[in-house]
Amino acid sequence: MAKVLKDVIESLPEEFRSLAEMYGDSLLAFSYDRLSSWVISVTNGEYVTAYKMIAEGMTTQQLIDNQKRLNTELEELNKRNAREMEVQRGMVREAMVIGLMLMRSAIIEQPEQL
Repeated sequence: MAKVLKDVIESLPEEFRSLAEMYGDSLLAFSYDRLSSWVISVTNGEYVTAYKMIAEGMTTQQLIDNQKRLNTELEELNKRNAREMEVQRGMVREAMVIGLMLMRSAIIEQPEQL
């Protein structure tokens, strides 16, 4: 990666640096019109189109490395989602136990009103 590109990447906000490092070389190879089209796709939320534009210029190894990175990210998201679902199940379970305890208390304290 050229020094100028590295300087540009370092000037970006931290959250965008890894993306710029991954796709910077591909974006540099774009013509002005193609780069404009890519920027429009990204700003319109057309991420699949934008990714395809970048992927067309990637080598097989770059595509494989990128897919491995995406798979790792998805695995981490799945793990986090599973943990969050378990917390939600626990909250529902606790709410149901509290509801049962309240019903039991009402039955024991005032059985004639039921």
